[in-house]
Amino acid sequence: MGPEDTDCSICLQRFVHPAQLPCGHVFCFLCIKGCAFHRRRCPICRQQFSIRFFDDPKLVLGKFACLLS
Repeated sequence: MGPEDTDCSICLQRFVHPAQLPCGHVFCFLCIKGCAFHRRRCPICRQQFSIRFFDDPKLVLGKFACLLS
């Protein structure tokens, strides 16, 4: 797993509560929530997503469990 797999493209730090958008891109939950305040589009591919995403976000813990240790 390289940095592109373990680091958030917004804050450039290791994922904290990684959340996967419907387009498949993963960001820290708080990072993408902050970006959505201005625009509800993926920062990488610009695919629009619903604000309802934050009601039931898809947190991806399994793939990143090695980061928790």
